[in-house]
Amino acid sequence: RTAISTPHDSGARVDIGGDGDDDDDDWTMRPKPMADRRFKVPSRGKGGTVGLHPLLALWWVATLTALARWSVLFNVPAPVSFNAADQSRFSEERALMHARELAEGIGPRVVATPGIDPAESYVADRARELVEEASGARADDMDVDISIHRPTGSFRLNFLNNDIANAYTNLTNVVVRVAPKSAPSDARSVLLNAHFDTTLGSPGGADCASCVGILLEILRVMTLPGSPPPAAPILFLFNGGEETFMQAAHGFVAHHPWAKTVGAVINVEATGTSGPDVLFRETGGWPAEVYMRTAPRPTATASIRDLIRFANLPVDTDFSVFRDPTLPNGNLPGVDIASMLDGYSYHTDRDFANRIRRGTIQAYGENVQESMFAFARELQLMPVAKRADETSAMDAVRPGSGTTFFDLYGALGVTLGSRTVAMVTQFAPLLACVIDISRGASYRRGTVAAAKSWGLAAALPAALGASRAIVTGRPLVWFGKPLVTLAFYLPPSLTAVLMPYVRDRNIGAIDGARGAALITAFVAAVAGLFSAASGYLFAAWSVCIITTSLVVEAMPTLNQVGWATIPLLFTAPAVFLAAPVSYVTFTLISEKVGIAGSEPWPFGLLISDAVMGLATGLITSLSFCGLAPFMATRVRSTRSMRRARFAMFLIWTIAAVTMTLGCEPYSTFTPKRLAILHQHDANAANADEAVTFLVGAFDSVPAANALQTLHRASVLRPTTREDFGSMHPVTQLLGEGVVLPSSRAKSPPWGEIYPSLRMSVLEETEEEDEDIAKSETSPSVRIEVEMNSRHPAWSCMRVEGPIVAWSLSEGLPTATGAAATQRRWARHAGNGEASQVWKFWVEVRAGDESKLKLDAWSLYPGESEETREISDGLAAYISPIVGTTYRYETCRI
Repeated sequence: RTAISTPHDSGARVDIGGDGDDDDDDWTMRPKPMADRRFKVPSRGKGGTVGLHPLLALWWVATLTALARWSVLFNVPAPVSFNAADQSRFSEERALMHARELAEGIGPRVVATPGIDPAESYVADRARELVEEASGARADDMDVDISIHRPTGSFRLNFLNNDIANAYTNLTNVVVRVAPKSAPSDARSVLLNAHFDTTLGSPGGADCASCVGILLEILRVMTLPGSPPPAAPILFLFNGGEETFMQAAHGFVAHHPWAKTVGAVINVEATGTSGPDVLFRETGGWPAEVYMRTAPRPTATASIRDLIRFANLPVDTDFSVFRDPTLPNGNLPGVDIASMLDGYSYHTDRDFANRIRRGTIQAYGENVQESMFAFARELQLMPVAKRADETSAMDAVRPGSGTTFFDLYGALGVTLGSRTVAMVTQFAPLLACVIDISRGASYRRGTVAAAKSWGLAAALPAALGASRAIVTGRPLVWFGKPLVTLAFYLPPSLTAVLMPYVRDRNIGAIDGARGAALITAFVAAVAGLFSAASGYLFAAWSVCIITTSLVVEAMPTLNQVGWATIPLLFTAPAVFLAAPVSYVTFTLISEKVGIAGSEPWPFGLLISDAVMGLATGLITSLSFCGLAPFMATRVRSTRSMRRARFAMFLIWTIAAVTMTLGCEPYSTFTPKRLAILHQHDANAANADEAVTFLVGAFDSVPAANALQTLHRASVLRPTTREDFGSMHPVTQLLGEGVVLPSSRAKSPPWGEIYPSLRMSVLEETEEEDEDIAKSETSPSVRIEVEMNSRHPAWSCMRVEGPIVAWSLSEGLPTATGAAATQRRWARHAGNGEASQVWKFWVEVRAGDESKLKLDAWSLYPGESEETREISDGLAAYISPIVGTTYRYETCRI
């Protein structure tokens, strides 16, 4: 084995490959087989080992991340004004005009509240005006029709990983059909969907008045004289019941006559007031590929798609209904798109249209418009048999069934040919590592180090974040401050990524590189097997690491300039691809943690800080996994290690102290979400709890911290999940809350007569109902359930007992609780007087009637004189969700 010396180092040698000996001065080794022979490179003398300087690598990754940030926030088209000379172009200003009218002019538009009616009228009137204009100007080449649809129904839904029945009464859908004159009435159509209702307490400027504005503006452009007609019919669905868990979308799919013609769907959503509009869910394969090819500025952040698909993040939209294979007109291929950043305002009273970043809606509208026309062309060219298969309930459309796709900084969409090509691409790096099996010992050493690097990067920042929250009792102080978050979590993350390579002197640059290549190749292959979206990132890293190690190994006499440039140059493609994914993922998680929910104390105190640390560590690994082996050799000397450790520890300590003592987690721009419910409990065991205030938080900072001192002093007890039954299944997002004393509402929503709940036996049935799944045992008893809320409300019911069927869904939701209880949940919401009475039936076996028990709650959204006693004294950074609730007396036969 040959060691390489240079004149200036007086014979000193450093083994970048690793010498397998802990004695740094013993460089005399017996010859080894050529397959395991590792080269040595010249050192820089006593100043340290030749290698990639960590600060240079950090600068390189930071530069590309800054480029990614620019592309996300500022690489948007100039907004087209209201009075632009070319009226045939999509106009952001026109779209925002509609959004402002809905959000600021009307305000919260919650199902079962007065605000939903003027919102419906506004959308229907604007759509009707456009239809009337088109009927005259485009009568020769286009058919334009409008339908006002008011569905009632129910369906089974999995929401926030809870299997429930979801019923609705008298909701509103405004549907416009635009078709070329030559299209038959049953021609396959493209569905564009947006909702005009809002969640409790929010004006919904972005979510989703901006989406309604986008669709109205696209409809205006389409119907202008001279605009090209679409190749296939386009359906514009403006639905009035998404925030009640996708009820209006189900009403369209299940009950509207135009639903059977839909061949593909584009769902337009918003979870933040800033772009980009991210393709975060897809089904069927071809819609995503077409979107990535045709949208002018496509964004499809792979990590977000994988988190939603595999980690069951609490993200649900109308797209969940459209893709449902159990619905006769569901099982649709399509894409789910949403503007995602600035999620601080999502579902709060700060979600105004004026907060939307300039240019965001212009980019969003152009993307939807171009992809809509492309989808229509695709459907028009698609054979009829294939279209039927795509929407068949027998062959469910699936996410990940197409090829791999991603975007390059929102400027270009990339698709990797066919699904086969994508699989080969993701398996090729692993095959290359397997072929190089002759270097097995080197791969083994490097793989152990790489695995430790990823594991430590996930664990160390998460543990430090959780520890700080527990020790200080102040969780989430970094919320709304991205730079402070980075200053706290990035130093331990970088330390964790480098440490396994630095501490083991048997691990050289090439060993570490081979291990990193094998780990990333393995992840890419697994991602390929499960059709995960992020596989291409790990495949790119593996290829780049393999290439870099081959170049470095072929040039053992590299000087410092070479070490500074070659690793950066040959890993640049992987860093380039990882930077926008890392930036968007970090930003999104740090923003959405304010609504991610929590758990009761003490676990709830640390969960958000630990999750943010875990995410930052993994994102850091994704950004530096291929650079770390080459960086480690530079800091391996004792002096360099001490300096690096001291610098990291100093930065982390300053950030931790500054965060804890000088930072508050909220501001008027980044509010805290707080639920305040004035509950009337007909089941209360004592008079003190018959009428109370329930105050709960949606994050890990306890709700009591947001209250005035006087209110904190009067706390009766902590809340339980049972207390917030009226919000099921959102109750799982409410952590440590408090119960405060109160008095009965002076003007309750239900008036002078209290809401009622009753059961009555209808009949005994001997034969099985073909449409209802139930036991073969007979006879059974059918029991009618009637809830009268006396006023439109959001209602929840927990049905406990051995029921064998009910009228709310074809199959029973999965029961929870012990076998003896068998609890199932159902929800109901609606508009107008017809929604005040909710009726359905359940069936039990004869003799089991006495085992049936009902618990029910009704939530009446909106402020009252009593809730203002709490909300008026809150800090300016609180965004309250307020309402009056009634818990019914438990009902039995």
